[in-house]
Amino acid sequence: MTAPNGAIKFNNLTGSDTQSSGLGPAVAVYGSGASTTGASNVVTGINTAGVSSGDLLWVQSSSGRQFSIITTVDSGSQVTCDDNFDNTESGRTWAIGGKRATLDSADSRKFFESDRKAGATVEVEYTGTNYQLSSTLGLASVNASIIITGTGSSKPTIEATNNDIAFSYRSTLVISNINFINTNSTKTASVLAYAIAVSSCNIVLFNVNVGDSTNYFWKGFSSGASASLYFDGGSINNCSNAGIEWKYNLYLDRVNLNGNQIGINLPSPFSGIQSINRCVFRNSVSHGILMHANYPPFALHFTNNIFYLNGGNDIHQSNSYGPSRIRFINNIFVTSSGYSLTSAGNLNSVVHLVDRNAFYVYGSGTKNNNFPADANEITLTADPFVDAANGDFNINNAAGGGAVLRSTKYTLGG
Repeated sequence: MTAPNGAIKFNNLTGSDTQSSGLGPAVAVYGSGASTTGASNVVTGINTAGVSSGDLLWVQSSSGRQFSIITTVDSGSQVTCDDNFDNTESGRTWAIGGKRATLDSADSRKFFESDRKAGATVEVEYTGTNYQLSSTLGLASVNASIIITGTGSSKPTIEATNNDIAFSYRSTLVISNINFINTNSTKTASVLAYAIAVSSCNIVLFNVNVGDSTNYFWKGFSSGASASLYFDGGSINNCSNAGIEWKYNLYLDRVNLNGNQIGINLPSPFSGIQSINRCVFRNSVSHGILMHANYPPFALHFTNNIFYLNGGNDIHQSNSYGPSRIRFINNIFVTSSGYSLTSAGNLNSVVHLVDRNAFYVYGSGTKNNNFPADANEITLTADPFVDAANGDFNINNAAGGGAVLRSTKYTLGG
């Protein structure tokens, strides 16, 4: 298969869905005379000036395939592509190069849903105007991963307008440097991304923000039984159900979960590894992390996190089947309502390392009796943060608060 020459580019202000393919000459070549032959990868009746192998051809076929990477430029009016087109047609609109305009048009959706190439990169350019998705973008193929990257002076915003799943996928979906919002007035089924339960299904996120105080989702991310989620840098805000509801491997680093009904929900049965580091769980209406463990073995690795003023318990294990391994180190708990750490089952017998956690608690307590003791527990008598109410979690120097953390020989903090 021919490698693409670069990213397929979208610009919703200057791009075109009728005169551009998204990859090729900077100024697109286009027309209305393309001819295709059913079950053939040759397209004639086009202009190949400035076109190269690895560019993307778009033909507005009446059905079936519309996008394919160009393998060879055969003449001034003909190319051979990686893929066969499905119909014998002539006089079809076509384009090579330039930038496409919308993610949501029926033709653009073809590239994401059926015509995409494994590993293809999509660049969504910042324009100051939101890109929209009015219905689920179904990335159905197991073998065709896709990368969506925001570019420009600020993060582009992709606005889901439906009360449903925005991205449904079953391969690898990589998203970086994008804001996501949901503007539907009903928040009962809107999920940013749902992973179908196959072992090859992964979502990888870098510098992604999900939701705000009014344009939030029901759930940020949800999965079937075998998918993995990797999230490095960003936030999930104000979900009316759970910021993340996940059943298998979960790796979070530097993620701020703020104002969600539940920060993270691990439903039963879930398994694998939950590794959560340098994250902030604050202002959850209910629990910061809720676990419904069952029989499958799983491991919890929580280090250098902050739990602040969650409405229920900061970390809550709901039944008697706990994890096989626990590693809780250097976390800070400022607990106003329930417990910092609680479990319905006795976790003292599992393999555990609970050490150097700091607690400022004016709720029920640091932990219930079912939770392992902290080897070097630090007790605070004041809030240790500079201005947590406004998102500043730097350590202050208040007596009984940040001063205690500063005076320890351990490095703490989120």
